[in-house]
Amino acid sequence: SVTYTVLAIANATSYIWTLPTGATGTSITNTITVDFGTNAISGNITVKGTNSCGNGTSSILAITVNSKPIAPVISQNGNILHSNASVGNQWYNQNGIINGETSQDYSVSLNGKYYDIVTVSGCSSDTSNNIYMVATGTQFIESNQTIKVYPNPVADDLIIEVGRNSEKIDFEIFDMLGNIVHQGEFMGKTIVNVKNLPSGIYSIRIIENNTFKIIKLIKK
Repeated sequence: SVTYTVLAIANATSYIWTLPTGATGTSITNTITVDFGTNAISGNITVKGTNSCGNGTSSILAITVNSKPIAPVISQNGNILHSNASVGNQWYNQNGIINGETSQDYSVSLNGKYYDIVTVSGCSSDTSNNIYMVATGTQFIESNQTIKVYPNPVADDLIIEVGRNSEKIDFEIFDMLGNIVHQGEFMGKTIVNVKNLPSGIYSIRIIENNTFKIIKLIKK
């Protein structure tokens, strides 16, 4: 919706507005709110005052209508997401906008659901298709350490264990839509009750400092 106003016209008791094709709105005052449909075209908005003696002279404002961009299509190549739109991209994940990520390609570092919206001349497209990504991270475990996630498949209690670890470890469990279903922290070993999780495939992201490892998990 866009609101347009003309200064009050002396002796006018009403106002007559005309709009470009595809634009809708009605008003008998000196202000009108206009909705531009997807079929709206550029043209003039005009308004004139009227009273019992007749109509006054029209005031004219030229309006440029920019077409709504076509929704982009995104594809995956390893950890790289690619948009078929060359300009105007803005990347999002399940948490919302990813600030500063406006290139045609986006390198994924966190697993989750990703999509793209294209904005050109102030007009935004519908959302692209969604892609759920499981990022491939750098393993932070030293050569003499191991990560154990068991049992896998799991029904009730899941054990996450990092050998010879004396630092705090963060972990997150994601479902296939990228939603975090459980998160926490531990040192060395932790037991997570997943009994109430629906059966299916999940991802565990184990994090230390700025590095992480992804492990797939099957819930019975």
